Amino acid sequence: MDQSKLVSNGRLLVELLTQNKMAPRAALWVVNPESNIWRLWIVPSVDIKDKHEFYRRAAEIISKHRTELPDLEISDLEFLQEKHPAIQALKKLTKVTGGGTVSLQSSTLNGFYLPDSLILEMNF
Repeated sequence: MDQSKLVSNGRLLVELLTQNKMAPRAALWVVNPESNIWRLWIVPSVDIKDKHEFYRRAAEIISKHRTELPDLEISDLEFLQEKHPAIQALKKLTKVTGGGTVSLQSSTLNGFYLPDSLILEMNF
């Protein structure tokens, strides 16, 4: 999937999650450099601590909005906790809200290697 499609799908999902009381504190597309597969890493709202609940609710939203999100699958999402080393470093580095996007190219942050990424939301 091209990066503009990743951004538009990710933005729409962030908006839909927010409308359904699941506003992510962080959302970023991260590519696996070996397979060239992008995954949308999401740190959910503080109210959601159980990853099974997160995936269930996100799958319902994606399914309900299949026509607007034809290229997005629940398997494209990855639940992350705020304590993840990449999130810890990024939340000190940048704040992204309101439709902005920050692109990072293969970076090492506090000793954690982060491949190419597109930050859609970073709001701590």
